[in-house]
Amino acid sequence: QAQSAIAATAAVQQTLTLLGYWDGPVDGEWTDELTDAVKELQEDLGVNLPGVALALELLDELDRLRRRN
Repeated sequence: QAQSAIAATAAVQQTLTLLGYWDGPVDGEWTDELTDAVKELQEDLGVNLPGVALALELLDELDRLRRRN
C-alpha cells in the first residue's frame, strides 16, 4: 500500500509539473509545498475536491495532455 501511495503522489507531482504548478522533484513524497501546489490548481480550476478525487482528476488531465501531444 505504501508503494501505491508513493506512485500516486509521484503521478500527482508529474501532472502538476506538466500543468506548470509544480517545479519540485517527482519523488513520490507529499510535502507542504505539494499541498500548496494542489490548492493553487484547485483555486484556478474553481474546484475543491478531496485528495483521492483530485488525484484521479489530475491523472485524467495527464492522460488528456499525453493524448494531445
